[in-house]
Amino acid sequence: MATAEPFVSRLEAAGVGVAIIQTGDAFPRQIATVMFSDHLRARPVARGRVHEDYVKASRHYFDAVLAEQERHRRFDEIVAITAKYTGASPDLIRGAFPTRTATAG
Repeated sequence: MATAEPFVSRLEAAGVGVAIIQTGDAFPRQIATVMFSDHLRARPVARGRVHEDYVKASRHYFDAVLAEQERHRRFDEIVAITAKYTGASPDLIRGAFPTRTATAG
């Protein structure tokens, strides 16, 4: 079965699944897919705003989770925000975020 976080961490935490490969190992540099509804696709101004906001959020995520994880500068902030809006525990969120084992570039 193929699934994404935080479901992988939840399955592992429950003892009913084991990760064989991380998505980033199979698809380097791809962390997400953005899909638009027909309603939003028909509104170029709104679509542009969603795109701009997504790029800003992705950069904040990269800085806090990937680039600065070792220093924990903003990592705990991102964990708290993610836990707040997903209802998952902070420990589960920490385990679901990728680690800095892959090289950036």
